[in-house]
Amino acid sequence: MKVKVLLFTVGVLLMFAVASAAAMGPQEYWPGERWRTSTPEAQGLSSAELAKAFDFISEKQINIHSMLLVAHGYLVLEAYFYPCGRQDLHDICSCTKSISSTLVGIAMDKGKFRSVREPLADLFPGRRIKNDEPRKRRITLEHILSMSSGMDYPLLGEPRLAPMREAPDMVQHILDLPMVAEPGAVFGYNSGGSHLLSVLVTLRTGQTAEEFARQNLFGPLGIRDISWPTDAQGNSRGWGDLMMRSPDMAKIGYLFLKKGRWDGKQIVSRRWVEEATRKHIDAPGAAGYGYQWWLRDDPPRFEALGRAGQRITVHPSLDAVVVFTGEGFEPGDVGSFLGAALRSDRPLPEDPAGYAMLQTKIAAAASPPAAQPVPKLPSIAIAISGKKYALEKNGLGILTIQFAFTGGDTALLEMTLGEGRESHPVGLDGVYRVSRQSPDAPPVAVKGAWLSEKAFGFTYNAFAKAKKISALTVFQENGISLTVKDPYNNLDMTIAGHAMK
Repeated sequence: MKVKVLLFTVGVLLMFAVASAAAMGPQEYWPGERWRTSTPEAQGLSSAELAKAFDFISEKQINIHSMLLVAHGYLVLEAYFYPCGRQDLHDICSCTKSISSTLVGIAMDKGKFRSVREPLADLFPGRRIKNDEPRKRRITLEHILSMSSGMDYPLLGEPRLAPMREAPDMVQHILDLPMVAEPGAVFGYNSGGSHLLSVLVTLRTGQTAEEFARQNLFGPLGIRDISWPTDAQGNSRGWGDLMMRSPDMAKIGYLFLKKGRWDGKQIVSRRWVEEATRKHIDAPGAAGYGYQWWLRDDPPRFEALGRAGQRITVHPSLDAVVVFTGEGFEPGDVGSFLGAALRSDRPLPEDPAGYAMLQTKIAAAASPPAAQPVPKLPSIAIAISGKKYALEKNGLGILTIQFAFTGGDTALLEMTLGEGRESHPVGLDGVYRVSRQSPDAPPVAVKGAWLSEKAFGFTYNAFAKAKKISALTVFQENGISLTVKDPYNNLDMTIAGHAMK
């Protein structure tokens, strides 16, 4: 997955906190279906300072979906931003990589791997691998874990990801990549390698990574509801696309905060946690890279990191875990307010007014905005209502598009794609209409407005998949022009179409 190098994560202003929160006397605690909660003040944080984060998010119109802070085992902040809600599974993007690494660790604890020194030939026996050379034969499991395999993967940007996804056999495609460096010599962000980790779990355990995780990781942590797509061969996608809820993301961080222990059991060995979260190689914009975990300093911390703002950040010295989800924002911009809220290693005096203000802002963030009056529809709206337009071949795979306007505050958008048909209500009053194509499908929120006599703009917000597309449809005589943009995902294209009889 694409990952920005210059990352400023939670803790930018942690200079306001003491070096250690051990004096708070953290108790042995394991969240079940729900986290226990506390006022921020009881855990040494300021409610009033936390509330400032919401003003900043609103003022800057930041595309954040959720924000959670666990301090000393207490959930002191849990916020969702409309239209995202607590019940929604969310694509954690490349945070999936840290899950894949953890599953390798659990499998190793069970004796399914001899060591991280196992060479590529032993990991994938029977595979005929192209570009075979001495350097490729020196690749080990540890090199794959630390993204230092030396395979032809650029530093960042992942131009190899699309060809990998399109390959009929992803594993073979990855293994066949040419070498560009000695294994262990240089960091290269490699989603292909992360997928190999998932496949290796399957090869050594006989279960898909999802099945193995449900039994040995998610199940013990009380994580019940997840969605994990597979490749064409049925392997869980080790590099990304795992979907889970934000409180469950916090459980993964809490497991690592507790050195792999959970409710009296060692889910993953302490040794693996320590190895996975220590520096194995230099990585740009970071204090180093472990086994699919990014390392930071000031203060020391480690994090699972994903495209578009997904984060699980663990602060061992502060006994804290922070989770963010979103679509195209830098968590550090918001995280600085969380850092400023940390005031003490001991409980603060309660602040009823500050706490009430914080709760008001949390509730407001989760609520839809007030509906706006719907302007009179232009005459062309009736003329094109229900008319289907065939689109030229495009990278989004949209074959046809049509709108229905009935004069109320809701329109209807219908599209056919290579994989099926989508139908979504469209809010015309400035409020998203949220819909699902099936009970198991991720939600999509759409709103739109007529911008001129012939131009209709709409926002297609697949928030659970961290994608937010701005679209402009210009209606012409017997045709349309559809322009779609998503700056964070490098999407900017114009698609022509013609009216179908």
